[in-house]
Amino acid sequence: MSAIVFMAVACQDAKSSQAKKEEVKDTIKVVPSPQQDRNRELLGIWRIEGDETENAAFVIKPDSIFYVEQGQTYLLKTKKDSLYIYYTGWTYKASYKVDKGILIMKDENRENKFIKVK
Repeated sequence: MSAIVFMAVACQDAKSSQAKKEEVKDTIKVVPSPQQDRNRELLGIWRIEGDETENAAFVIKPDSIFYVEQGQTYLLKTKKDSLYIYYTGWTYKASYKVDKGILIMKDENRENKFIKVK
């Protein structure tokens, strides 16, 4: 009789343990890092600020940048507030920020602004 009670309690504990795992699993939320948020803001289609034609200049994907007019794709990486584009034979480096749909890229020579196409 005591063996039956022990088995019933053990089975019930296993079930409640599984239910607790499911409950915890449902309540855990993945919180993106600030860098992931910054990278997510970069994704999309961008045009040059002030360009009257409103044509796309480039498309940023998670690991690349595609220049529309040239039809070329290059590796793109970010680290903190820096952006690196690996062209053939050289690397472009700029600090960047995205503010209200405007991408500001500042290199050692100038500041460029781009508007996100919606």
